[in-house]
Amino acid sequence: MRIHDISESEFEKTEGVRKLILHDNSRRFACIDLGPPLGAYVLSWRSDRIEPALLESKDGSAFWIGVDQRLAAVDLKTGCIVLSLALNSSLLQLTVQKALVAVLTESELLLFNTDFSIRLLETLPDLPDSVSFDGPLATIGLVNGHEFRFSTETGLKL
Repeated sequence: MRIHDISESEFEKTEGVRKLILHDNSRRFACIDLGPPLGAYVLSWRSDRIEPALLESKDGSAFWIGVDQRLAAVDLKTGCIVLSLALNSSLLQLTVQKALVAVLTESELLLFNTDFSIRLLETLPDLPDSVSFDGPLATIGLVNGHEFRFSTETGLKL
């Protein structure tokens, strides 16, 4: 998979089903080539300095992308956009774990199952600094120095 910048006019000429991420007042535009037989998808975003976060699921069945306050996923078997979600705050980190995808934003952590359903949505009490995983446990470090741990399977705080 390759990503490269494109012009706004190239973005606008692309058919709607190929637009992964759309932002109002976009300043940047890019094309992601997923190769044959899936082809290319486009995205737009607002930030000049931020690059999209890209990853493939552990089992190779999905491609995930996030930038600014948007997240999308493509099923790599069918080429269908199976998830397109507006986030409540800016994306900080996109991580793939054994059987889940973790999305860390400025205000929450979202965990997605392999079928693209939301497993957990955890609102954070302060800006996050990091997230790490140890088996079924997640630890979120906050900028204020505090951290909390919870089970990725049950959502219970430890």
